[in-house]
Amino acid sequence: MNENKAEALILDPADIVNGWFQLDFDTFLINPDPALAESKQRKIDDTIDQLDLNHTDYVRERADVVQQYCINEIDLPDVRRRFPFIAAEMTRVSFDSTRKARMRERFEQLRARGARLG
Repeated sequence: MNENKAEALILDPADIVNGWFQLDFDTFLINPDPALAESKQRKIDDTIDQLDLNHTDYVRERADVVQQYCINEIDLPDVRRRFPFIAAEMTRVSFDSTRKARMRERFEQLRARGARLG
């Protein structure tokens, strides 16, 4: 990601507040918090674009992590340790109570068909 910074103006990591960048668990894309001011959303979008945070490889990795969690191959402490942003987003959306069972079913169906998400 550092090589993608170039000379563009991106948000300073020290200035970022938790929740400004949000993970969409349907697409595994990172988006700005829609409740933020439009100017802040633009800066976040610029940062996402400049750092290529929604590159196919990153999206696939996020999907793989969530899949492993949903089918109980890894647990939440492991996600927190290895992927703190994903774990924070799971907490933000109350993932276990709102999405985990439905996504587990989706992942198991894909797995049964030999399909790979991402």
